[in-house]
Parts: sequence; C-alpha cells; structure tokens
Amino acid sequence: MSAAAAEPDDDLREALLAQANAELAFAGSPASGILIGLDRDEQRTAAALRDVVLATGTAPLRTLQAAAPTTATPTAEPDATRAANLTTLLTDEDALEAFGTILEDPQVLLAPERIRILRLLGVGLSDAQFETGFVEHRAATVTTLDSVAIQDPAPIQLISANVDLPVWIRNDLPWPVKLNLEVRPSDPRVVIDPYTSVEATAQSNTRVLIPVQSRVASGELQVRFTLSSPSGVPIGDSKSADVTVRAEWENIGLGILGSVIVLLLVFGVVRTVRRRRRERAVVGTDGGDGDAESTATPDGTAPDEGVR
Repeated sequence: MSAAAAEPDDDLREALLAQANAELAFAGSPASGILIGLDRDEQRTAAALRDVVLATGTAPLRTLQAAAPTTATPTAEPDATRAANLTTLLTDEDALEAFGTILEDPQVLLAPERIRILRLLGVGLSDAQFETGFVEHRAATVTTLDSVAIQDPAPIQLISANVDLPVWIRNDLPWPVKLNLEVRPSDPRVVIDPYTSVEATAQSNTRVLIPVQSRVASGELQVRFTLSSPSGVPIGDSKSADVTVRAEWENIGLGILGSVIVLLLVFGVVRTVRRRRRERAVVGTDGGDGDAESTATPDGTAPDEGVR
C-alpha cells in the first residue's frame, strides 16, 4: 500500500494495489477490519493517496476509537537526549515558519519540513539512526535559513551627486521571494531611501539599484544593508559597504570636457581664418601677374607710351 501511494504512474499503481488486495485476500480479514499504516512520504501525490484509500475502503472513526486502548503505560525510561533534540527540532521549525513569510505560499517549505520531522520521530529508528538524522536535519535547516542573503558588497566609489548604489541579493530557493531592503548610511552626507521592496527570482542573484544623492562634495562613510520579510522578520545577516563620495569629480570632469570643447572650437576657428587668409593672398598674387602680362608690349613698353 505504501509503494502504491508513492507511485506516480497510474498503471504501476493499479498493479501494486491489485497485489496488495490479493495478499489481503489470502491472509484473510477479521470482522473488525485491518488497520493499514502508510510510510511517510513528502513526494506522494494527492491522487495516488486517494486511489489507495478508495481501493482499501475506510472504517468509521468511531470504530478506530473503540478499538484503541484508553490508556498506555510506557515500558522504558524517558530519553532526555531525544527530548532535548525534539525541542531543538520544534524550535527550528518555528524559525522556518518565520522565514517562510518571504514566500507567496509558505506551505511549499513548511509541509515537507513537518513530514521530515515526523519521519525522524518514528519509533522504528534506532538511537544511532536518530542521531544521524537529527544532525542532517539541523544542517539542512541551517542551509535553508541561509539560502536568502545579501552578497558581500565591495567598496563603492560615487563620483556623481546623483547615482544608483548597486546591491546583489542571493536566492538559492527554488521559489521567488519577496523582501524589504533597509539601507542606513553612517552619516547624513548622503540621502538614501531607507526602504526598498525587492522580488528576488528563484535560484539566482538579483541586482537592486538604490538611488543615492550626495549632499557634500566628498567624504567617506559606511552604508548598512538589512533584509527582512514583508512581515518584518529579519532575513540573513546585515552587510556593510565602504562608500567613498567624490561628487566634485563630476564637476571637474564636466569642466575639463567643456575646456577641451572650447579649445577645439578655438583651434578650428583659428585654423579656418588662417586658411582663408592664405587663400586670399594666393588669389591676390595671381591676379597682379595676369594684368601685367596682358598690358605689356613686345618691347616691354606700356601701350600708351607706344601710341604716343
């Protein structure tokens, strides 16, 4: 029955159900019925579980209540270590529940987590198996809680009075998340919007640009970045970036660029004037020689002199 409930293929599931019903028929069934317990499986689909329930039939809840003992006496001493580990598991589950507020549907994270905890608490595990599972579960919880965070920022140079400050947010989860990014400068020499809403895509790094306005020409300061969920739950560790403001470099650069443009214009004008003057001088010289040749006689005397 457990294998049938975990089988996604319809034909294979029907074959497993037929085998299970055949074994029940050969084993015989008491008048009060048989109680079937399925293995825990977070990958099991609702359709597969429904087919198993319909194939076996169900008994009224009052029948189970009547068959169950009203009291139970423990046969072993309580295990203090397991009790402490259970408390730790439940505390981790509460942390994941708070962390899950960044998701559109937190149950995609919390439902498998509860199934894994129930499986770990099963009576079939030995002490060694429980300890190994507990350590692995805690490591997985720490990895999940660290799956969304701010990337370590590099030192930033701001060379303009108005510029965008880049921040990278890492999301290792297979689902998109919604976050609030809080930005706090160490002193008021820059103006930054303190809160920005961010939607980080699944399994990727998302770049966020924070508008920054410089109030003074230059200086050095720190900017602190903090993530939180829409409900205000802190997400990941805060990060700080060293920011150097050199807003006057923009004015200096504009001044240098303007000076270069003016020099190019002046150089172009001077070059044009000098070229035109040379052209005029050449034209004037060529015109004087032509007049002399046209008015001179073969003997070198002026025409008027020859006439006279």
